[in-house]
Amino acid sequence: MVSLDELEKADFSCLPVKTRVEAFYKATDQMVRFSKEVIYPVIRGQLGLNDREKAIVGTYLRMHMWMLSLVAMNSCVHLQGVAAAVRSLIELYFDIAILASDKTGILVEKFHEFVEVERFRYGRNLINFNDSHPEITKDDDLIIREYVVQPERQKRVKKTILKLWGTTSKGKIKSPNHWTGKDIIERARSLGPEYEHLYVQAYPRLSWYIHTGSPGYGGIDAVGLESSIAIAHNLAQKMFLKSLIICAKEMKIDCAIEFLYEAINDLGNLPGKIIIEELTKHLEKAKANAP
Repeated sequence: MVSLDELEKADFSCLPVKTRVEAFYKATDQMVRFSKEVIYPVIRGQLGLNDREKAIVGTYLRMHMWMLSLVAMNSCVHLQGVAAAVRSLIELYFDIAILASDKTGILVEKFHEFVEVERFRYGRNLINFNDSHPEITKDDDLIIREYVVQPERQKRVKKTILKLWGTTSKGKIKSPNHWTGKDIIERARSLGPEYEHLYVQAYPRLSWYIHTGSPGYGGIDAVGLESSIAIAHNLAQKMFLKSLIICAKEMKIDCAIEFLYEAINDLGNLPGKIIIEELTKHLEKAKANAP
């Protein structure tokens, strides 16, 4: 039997990296199961959601789907996919926090109106390019063209942009690249130092595995790459649980599930609990084999 004193003095580095990584993977899997089996049925049972609730629930469910992807990509060869998932989770985490901070309803309105604005911008750019390069474009753009050229839609999109995003300093109509009208670092700063630190600490590193070049791989061995998986899962778990709390408060899920916050706390501690269990097994085995 391993004593508490022995556990406290033990060096976690004695555990194989794969075992430590697996602990974070198992915790992600448990969080997804909890979201699917406990949270989703409550959300699904709520009818007549208002625009604010639709935006927050929709964003949370997108995060849930990315967590499902993290569970599916259970191999070091999926590091690039894992990085893409966690980088997207950062952006969605910022989104849900911004939506929850909306006191006037203007941000929620921007969130929903951006759907048509962005689709129109994409279609307009594609049609303009095709018309300018008929010799090289052979895309069947009839449906998109019909979408873009509708006078009513053109007027509506222009009116929406002027109302919600305004004009540039030169008086030109803005065409926002994000529903907030801000880039990623501006969104992080608007939420506070904790969010900006998350961006500065994690976003560029995750981008290394998505963009071309080799900053993420140069001089790093297989153990280092596998450790990156654990770091990514750790980040994803923290953001997901915080977003779950936001969603729970907005949707009154914490009223429907009395044990919710206790369960969330337990889930947050799960990676450490699993690692301690593995360390205990390792020490017990070592004692059993000692002369």
